[in-house]
Amino acid sequence: MVGGHVRSSQGVRTVAGSITPGLMRGLSYYTPQSPPPEPPLRGYTKLNRRLVYVRGQDAPKFLNGLITNHLTGPDDHGAFGFYAAFLNSKGRIISDSFIYPTHYSTLMSDTANAVGVGSRSTTGDGSSSSEVPGYLVECDSSLASSLVSMLKLHKLRSRVEISLVEDTGSSPKVWQVWDDSTVTDSLPLDITNQSILVPYCPSLVGASDSRAPGFGLRLVLPGNQTPLDVLSEAFVSADEFPECSPDAYHIRRLVYGIPEGASELPPNSSLPLDSCMDYMGGVDFNKGCYQGQELTIRSHHHGIVRKRIIPVVLSPPLTSDSNPDPATHSLDQSESSSQPSNKSSDELVQQEYELESEPALEYNPSSPVATSINSASLAGSSILDISASLGDSSRLARVTDNPSPFGVSKKSKPSSSSSSSPSLRPSGTLLSAIGNVGLALVRLEHFGSSTAQFAIQTPAGNIRVHGFQPYWWPSPDDNTDSSA
Repeated sequence: MVGGHVRSSQGVRTVAGSITPGLMRGLSYYTPQSPPPEPPLRGYTKLNRRLVYVRGQDAPKFLNGLITNHLTGPDDHGAFGFYAAFLNSKGRIISDSFIYPTHYSTLMSDTANAVGVGSRSTTGDGSSSSEVPGYLVECDSSLASSLVSMLKLHKLRSRVEISLVEDTGSSPKVWQVWDDSTVTDSLPLDITNQSILVPYCPSLVGASDSRAPGFGLRLVLPGNQTPLDVLSEAFVSADEFPECSPDAYHIRRLVYGIPEGASELPPNSSLPLDSCMDYMGGVDFNKGCYQGQELTIRSHHHGIVRKRIIPVVLSPPLTSDSNPDPATHSLDQSESSSQPSNKSSDELVQQEYELESEPALEYNPSSPVATSINSASLAGSSILDISASLGDSSRLARVTDNPSPFGVSKKSKPSSSSSSSPSLRPSGTLLSAIGNVGLALVRLEHFGSSTAQFAIQTPAGNIRVHGFQPYWWPSPDDNTDSSA
């Protein structure tokens, strides 16, 4: 199964019989559909992304004033692309992007007529086309037009040309390549590794997808090419290497904990640090001023980041109708399994939550959640800490002794309300999901509690939510800034 790249917590015993068919049938209004298969260890897929072409003598300076990463000259980052974001004046994300230099490649000159950006050999100042810096800005398809409008709004007197690359059959396309097999031991999947590329490829434009270690390659290729045309025979033939659907890419991305696009980074509301862009190498804290940088820099130097996007696993609902076996649910090993249980149904539900084993961070198309509901329809749902509604939290703390992957946080104070149904404050929001895995924007303080139990409430029951810290997040010591 896809997964395993997390710092796992200690497991507790699995509770059998915790799923009732009635509950899962009750979720049928979420339009069940067949979950996609597990992604292969190696593969490639074409992505539904658009490209904006920015070209001109002032292109590096122009983009540098609008993006979170540095771009001070045409030679920055070499011949390959890098990850960054465009912010609005309030420091909110407009679009996450990969930005690829094209002045080292023949890609745009070869396809200029087809993509609608012109084919002039000189610029207004007489410079030859090959000497003029140019960049392809990759973005979510739904944001392409608004991004072009924003760029043109800030053009002013900058010597740049801005155009949206037409989406035609012959226009450049964005591809993702990955390899989670042992082939990378001898052939590392890195854009600078010449052994994985064909000897001569003048039109190559791409980047190592460094948002997480080992996540893969990003390639921008002419419409009539695929990664098979630019990857070496030694790499392609090393093992099975199929073309996959975009679902395979998105499942890997969710398991890795990498947000992308307008659905997971809502434009004009998402923050770069909440979205882990600093962890993914998309923010340069040492560069000069750029649009929207004030809030980002202040949050970084003050060390105040209360939310993060993390990968989550969804589990089926638990119900008091499960009628669990007292022997299976014994909290004290000295209790006799032959003695009948005198516990109420609410206490038995509490025990189920306490003793249910922590799932692994992996995509499982056979999961009851994946096969019974369309989990994508849960996107936007609030994630609640329901431990208070399950029973005595102090009793839960005695049983749940797993270390939290989100660091130490203060224990929640008991509610002063005498109500038997305390109000639940959202601890996060589910951003997207495929099958049993997804991404969620969560409050770190809440998910740092070892006593919390998280769920999405539905009319038919609670869909449990288990959060994980990605393995590639820096340790607290690594995240300390000496300039603070």
